[in-house]
Amino acid sequence: MTLAPSVTVIEIYVILVVFILCYKGAIHPHPCGWGLQPPLNPQDKNHFYLLIGGEQRCGVLSEIIYNFIKKASEDQRKNEEEFLVDLLLSARTSGTDNLLLKLIDYHLKEGEKEEGKGNLIEAGENYWLSLSYTLKLVALKENLEINDYPSYYSLVEYLSYRTQDPSLIIDFVNAEKLHGEYHPRPQGEGFDIRRDHVIALIRKIKENILKIQ
Repeated sequence: MTLAPSVTVIEIYVILVVFILCYKGAIHPHPCGWGLQPPLNPQDKNHFYLLIGGEQRCGVLSEIIYNFIKKASEDQRKNEEEFLVDLLLSARTSGTDNLLLKLIDYHLKEGEKEEGKGNLIEAGENYWLSLSYTLKLVALKENLEINDYPSYYSLVEYLSYRTQDPSLIIDFVNAEKLHGEYHPRPQGEGFDIRRDHVIALIRKIKENILKIQ
């Protein structure tokens, strides 16, 4: 992962520490993931707060850190959660594997909630995030990196070869259409098929590769 040269090592570690402290306290992510927002007090203009569970908590981020996270995540076409998770993965932070497991389950449940509300685009993104974190967990254990579509596909192709299960590739090419960046069209009649494939792929990877029942 390439970081902006103007960002110091100290600033990067501040980001990591803030995220880890929030996670350990941690609380309930916002329904759309956790995020950043300006302070409720309009006079407090120089700081931004982590928004978790709809509440401002976990202390304060300086405007410098906030702007860095916001711009860097936008540049990489990620939300703040994905950006920070990738930073933790790059730093090989202890406990990241358990964090990924929790995020996998969390986004599956969020996908179900959004689907129940009829929000198929949001549901699709949550299902995709669950799969993304599942594959990143495999990559972490295999000492690999995932940072773009070809690396996702290559990993699934490798897993299919290793397990002699071609259905993994079939599941993936259907599941990736839930992600707006790879399939920038509204979710329609094919949503149910894509959802079934993403859930099936997550289950197969957890049971047959990660050995998680």
